Amino acid sequence: MEETSKKLYPMRFVEKEAEMPWGQVCYQIADLGAIDSMVYDGWLGGNNLSELMGTFLERVVGDDAFEFYGLQFPILVKVMKTSGRQPLQINAADDVAEERYDSFGKTSFWYVKEASEDASLFLGLNRDVEAGEFYRRCKEGTAWEILNEIHPKAGDCFVIKPGTVHAAGPGLTIVEISECSELSFNLETELEEAFDLIDFHRFVSPAALTPRSTSASRTPPPTTSAVPPLTWPRVATVAEGTPPPDGCVSALFEVQTFYEKMFLAQGYKITYLEFIIDHEGPYKHPSDFDSDYWRSIEGPRRFSHSPSSSQR
Repeated sequence: MEETSKKLYPMRFVEKEAEMPWGQVCYQIADLGAIDSMVYDGWLGGNNLSELMGTFLERVVGDDAFEFYGLQFPILVKVMKTSGRQPLQINAADDVAEERYDSFGKTSFWYVKEASEDASLFLGLNRDVEAGEFYRRCKEGTAWEILNEIHPKAGDCFVIKPGTVHAAGPGLTIVEISECSELSFNLETELEEAFDLIDFHRFVSPAALTPRSTSASRTPPPTTSAVPPLTWPRVATVAEGTPPPDGCVSALFEVQTFYEKMFLAQGYKITYLEFIIDHEGPYKHPSDFDSDYWRSIEGPRRFSHSPSSSQR
C-alpha cells in the first residue's frame, strides 16, 4: 500500500456472498481472515480491510479500538436471506471465546429488513428449562416447542446476547451487526461442545421493537452490561462490478443509529461513535445523535479480556 500520507475518504466495499443450507449470507463489511472486505473505489481500491487496518489503524478506528481488537476491524455487517429454517444456534461470550478459542465473542443485533407474512424467528426459551430436558429435546428434535416464536415485521429489531438460543425461519432478510466474530455454535452438530454456554432461563425481553415505536430513554435502564466503545467509519457497500447505488450511505446510517438505540433499550451502556475518515484522521460526526450528551453520560467501557490478548 502506497502514499500513507494521502487523505482518506468515505470508502465503499465489495460484497461477498456465501451460500448456506438455509439461504444466503452477504458479507457487507468483514475482517475475518478468510473473508476480508475489499475497497471498491478510490486510490485504495483493491486493498482489503485488513490491509487498511495494518496501515491506517489510528485513522480508521482510533487507539481505543486497538486496546480491544488489535489490528482487527471491530465490526461485522452481513445480510442474511433465509429460504429455509436455520439450525438452532448460540453465540459465545467474550471471556469464553478468548479462553477456549482465542477469539472474540459475539453479541448480535438483528434488523429485519424484509419479512414474509408467515415468517418467524426463534429467540430464547419460553420457560425455565432443566439442562437434561433441553438436551433430550435437542436430540429428539423437539426443542423448537420450548422456544419463543416471534412473527417479525420489516423494521423490527432484536439484540441476541451470548448463550441465547436462536434461529431464523424462512422468508426473512436480516441485517446482522455484531462484533467481528463468527463464533457461533450449531446445536444440531455441536451440542456437547456448546452445552455449558446455553442460558436455560426463560428469555425476558421487550417485544419486537420498531423505529416508529421505540426511542432510547435519556436514563438507561438500571441493569446494565458493559460493551466496548464502538468506532465506525462512514462506509457503504456495493455489489462487485456494479456502480454504488444512490442513497446507500444514508440507508446504512439509519441502521447504525437505531442499533445504538436498541442496545440502550435492552439495558446496555455503550459509547457509540460515528466517524468520517477525512484529512489526518477520523472525526466525530454529530448530526445523527446528541454526541455531547452521550459522551458526558457514558465513559469508555471495557471488555473482560485483557488488552494484551486483543490482537488475534
